[in-house]
Amino acid sequence: MPTPEPNYGDCSTRQSLIDIGTCSRAVPIPKQTRQRQVGGLRLGGMVNPSADDRQPLISIVTVVYNGVSTIEQTLISVLRQTYSHVEYIIVDGASTDGTIDIIRRYDPALSLWISEPDQGIGDAMNKGIKLASGDYVLMLHSDDYLHANDSLENVAPYLRKGHDIVSGRLMLDHGDGLQQRQPRPWNWRLNFKTSLWHQATFCHRGLFERIGLFNTGLQIAMDYDFFLRAYRAGVSAKLIEQVISVMRHSGISASTDPQTLAIRFGEERSIHAQHVDSALLKLIYHLYWLAYPRYRGVNLPPRSP
Repeated sequence: MPTPEPNYGDCSTRQSLIDIGTCSRAVPIPKQTRQRQVGGLRLGGMVNPSADDRQPLISIVTVVYNGVSTIEQTLISVLRQTYSHVEYIIVDGASTDGTIDIIRRYDPALSLWISEPDQGIGDAMNKGIKLASGDYVLMLHSDDYLHANDSLENVAPYLRKGHDIVSGRLMLDHGDGLQQRQPRPWNWRLNFKTSLWHQATFCHRGLFERIGLFNTGLQIAMDYDFFLRAYRAGVSAKLIEQVISVMRHSGISASTDPQTLAIRFGEERSIHAQHVDSALLKLIYHLYWLAYPRYRGVNLPPRSP
């Protein structure tokens, strides 16, 4: 069977996002409906204060669904930043556990929040990108939080240089301590595994115009698909030593149980099949997927012919 065409939401890999509003600072505000709740400063025509308009505007997008136990720490970590040129957007998937009550509590400090049913993490991430008006976008989900109050201030000098991607270090929170992770080199190894952590990676808005949004057909590996497309498109990435954020070892992307790994590896194998561009690479991928799952102790179903 032929590999299905990936779904990038409302934007194809080469289609400009101008028609859906992302390229304009005057991003449309979602309408309130029976299924959709919205709030934040934009509803009153206000924007977050900025100390210096010459500084890059950072849009932080938090995707959450039933994250009542973690969302407040995420919110506070953003609102306490010493860097003031920040736009904070929350995309909630119609939570039912009290998450919305916490979001409403911080409404006066949020740029925009929206709560409505979605089609999964990728769909929610794409919504946030479309609503963002910043020069750079950082995806910081409800299982993540910024490492220190000056995390954004420390990365801002690199953003002012106009890099397409700026990626820093990440701390993994296992519940009994933090373990530091640094981005892997942005080179040929990306053909096999993701090298960046999206919770610590700032993407220029123009990058989404160039290569498109996240593939909504993926459950886990949508960030790998995005970064692989960026690498294949010749995008360069600036890797820095600053620790940007903390990821709790509780989300699906951090899970290492055999069932979750099987889903992730299956998606990565599908991504490779979509992006293979030579007979040699096709052979290398074939050998890779014969050996790597066995090395990790994961059984993958055979691919359809």
